[in-house]
Amino acid sequence: MLYQSPPIFEWTAHMGEDLRFMQQAKAADCKIFVDTRNKIGHMAEIPVSYDNFLEHLARRSREDEDMVRQINDKHGLPTMTADEAKERLGWTDTRQERSEKTSAT
Repeated sequence: MLYQSPPIFEWTAHMGEDLRFMQQAKAADCKIFVDTRNKIGHMAEIPVSYDNFLEHLARRSREDEDMVRQINDKHGLPTMTADEAKERLGWTDTRQERSEKTSAT
């Protein structure tokens, strides 16, 4: 017999079990406390760091970003844009640099 995880670990194509758990807790009027001073990773097939997360956001499509924004807006959560992630990573061709390039031409 295969082990079946409890429904609190439900995963969908749009979000992992950790975010789904937090959304369900919020919907049940639970208070959620997070110390954002601590940058922790996430264990997946490989360890995932904060920079890995930012790189993922920096590369996601506008379509995916819009889908995530709709979900986050529904739950009162902010959505980091690809441009914001690029800025935090210190990548070139950020929104400000593109704006400067456009106004210079």
